[in-house]
Amino acid sequence: MLFKFKMLTGIKETMDSNHLTIATLETNVEGIRYGVIFNVAAKDKQPNLLFIRPDNEEYKMVLTGNYEFPTFLGNKLTEFRDFFQISNALKNGTFKVANFFEKINSGLHMNNHEPQYNERVVYSQMNRHENPLAVYFSTFISHEANGDGEQFSQKNRQKVYDLLRDTYREIDGHNISVRFSPKDANGDSGAETRSIREKLKELDL
Repeated sequence: MLFKFKMLTGIKETMDSNHLTIATLETNVEGIRYGVIFNVAAKDKQPNLLFIRPDNEEYKMVLTGNYEFPTFLGNKLTEFRDFFQISNALKNGTFKVANFFEKINSGLHMNNHEPQYNERVVYSQMNRHENPLAVYFSTFISHEANGDGEQFSQKNRQKVYDLLRDTYREIDGHNISVRFSPKDANGDSGAETRSIREKLKELDL
């Protein structure tokens, strides 16, 4: 028997209208809030849900094209129960996987952020960046110009590569760090790009 995560249909429509293939969601089950990454462009071409518990433990569900998942978990049931911290009371005869799936489904919703922010946060979380909610360009720190004796970190440069590919190409070969902010101080992506270009001109690269 398959359970259909019906909330994903509407979420996918919102993603399509904003040209997204991945999105950050949330759901609250039995008092625990889970972050969820919904990916419809996975390598195996199957949509999937990656649940992230508050303690950063993860659980992945690979869905059918209709956003369905088997209710019979077989030898994977223990892993499922442990991840979602299902109480002993629920385990003792009254627990039904389909009912628990419905609790997950009914709580699924997109984070209340603009689509671009959602997409950047997904990449930032998937790539384990430090401070993953800070995804917008804030400013450059030119260690060359400052003469501060510091060196850009590989973690910072990787984050630039993942989130600001054009900027990465511009600063490649230079000792420059990029400071990120959780809010787009420039108002929109076009303004962010213009701000980056202006700052690059100031650096005279």
